[in-house]
Amino acid sequence: MGKSLFIIFIMIAMFNSIKDISAEQYEMKPETAVVIYFSGVEMPLNTILLIHKDNQYCAVKFIRAWDEVDKETLGRFDSEIRQGGITADSAREASMKTYATYESYYKKDGASIIADGSFRKEERTASLLPLRGPFRPFIYQPGNGCIECGPIKLLWEYKTFVSFVPLGKGSSGRDYGYELAPTPWTDIKDVNVRDHRIRWYRYDEKRKKMFIPIDKLWDTKNSSH
Repeated sequence: MGKSLFIIFIMIAMFNSIKDISAEQYEMKPETAVVIYFSGVEMPLNTILLIHKDNQYCAVKFIRAWDEVDKETLGRFDSEIRQGGITADSAREASMKTYATYESYYKKDGASIIADGSFRKEERTASLLPLRGPFRPFIYQPGNGCIECGPIKLLWEYKTFVSFVPLGKGSSGRDYGYELAPTPWTDIKDVNVRDHRIRWYRYDEKRKKMFIPIDKLWDTKNSSH
């Protein structure tokens, strides 16, 4: 049990490193703020995030996010939980199932993603579940830990974090050419990727974490970051 739990702690740390934020900081984040990390963007629910690479455009809106306890996994860590402290907290975290439902709107060719109505809409659920497998390198994530928008698949983290890193690259730290743009829009009919207020972000290890209230996102001082 101890060996399995140790491996799970390592895997949890790897997932957390994608967005470089502690659990305490995450809980303190206002639900009405955009958070921009060097490795991705976190959005308030029901607001639209734009994704772009080459001639592909995509819009994503998270509708709901929630978590559940996997009682079977939690039961396997009974002795660790009885010990209390960080071991118990880590065991509980390793037993969580996290989900987010979202809408995605995809268009392959150009900036008229929404204006002419010729986009593809899909409704999906992202998930991260308790890890499975006996030991490394056979431990795997059985959930769907990415955002899918047409052929675009970017890593996702609970609740609404979208990474610049595509699925299959782990937490590999480099620029893969994806750009993300948070917006205050809530209705897909309002989206215009040619809007001059939009600010596109890319992977940048030198960028410090920024918290921007959604109603201040397009203020002059924020758009000039």
